[in-house]
Amino acid sequence: MPMDQPPYPPLSGLMADLYELTMAAGYLETRFEARATFELFVRELPPRRNFLVAAGLEQALDFLEHVRFGASEIAYLRELPAFSRIGPNFFDYLAAFRFSGDVMAMPEGTVCFPGEPLLRVSAPIAEAQIVETALLATVSFQTMVASKAAGEMARKAIDDTIIRAPFAGYISARPIAVGQYVAVTSKIATLLLITPIRLELQVPEVNAPQMRVSVAVEAMVPGYPGRIFEGRVTAINPAVDSSSRTFTVIAEFPNTELALKPGMF
Repeated sequence: MPMDQPPYPPLSGLMADLYELTMAAGYLETRFEARATFELFVRELPPRRNFLVAAGLEQALDFLEHVRFGASEIAYLRELPAFSRIGPNFFDYLAAFRFSGDVMAMPEGTVCFPGEPLLRVSAPIAEAQIVETALLATVSFQTMVASKAAGEMARKAIDDTIIRAPFAGYISARPIAVGQYVAVTSKIATLLLITPIRLELQVPEVNAPQMRVSVAVEAMVPGYPGRIFEGRVTAINPAVDSSSRTFTVIAEFPNTELALKPGMF
């Protein structure tokens, strides 16, 4: 804000731009007293947005009800070159300014689309001219924020319907039919990680000295008589079970051919 421009309250008439004020001055100087109507609408949607949410009506109506021109603001306008030839009637008009027009608008939170009026103002032309900029800024900003929030909520709702597995594997069971209603705790599917496949071994404590991570392990299963599968130890439980005097060892087998199945060991 320039140093020679006084600070103004939130509902000041100086929320209008200079163009609106000079046009209003011209109407009063020429005694043009027509009634005007203008609408606020969006011409086109921004990329990747399919709708808008109308907002800002409360703030817009609050502005129209309380907008005023204070003495310091009028004194500031008198000093501007654009008003050097404007008579005192205009400044008296600003001192007594009260919005007297009519407003029609979409209810707050209404989903809307391009070309639909978000707000329509009908008022004496000087009044309509003065409040236009503030209404445009208020409604457009609030609508932008509300629309972005609604879009993020819709995106979140869609994301919540996508189930992402923590790993790539194979589905062994799917108890839910397509189109069936599911709750948050419903079991959708059983996903198996079999490449590599893990084998949990119970090793006697006497073999503890031989056990360490990366030690080679060989295993056989009834389904493949005579075939030896090779793997390596990946984890060792440091605690020994007091009743069985064994400790748990996890071994992994590459299983690139998918020969081994969960439950075979």
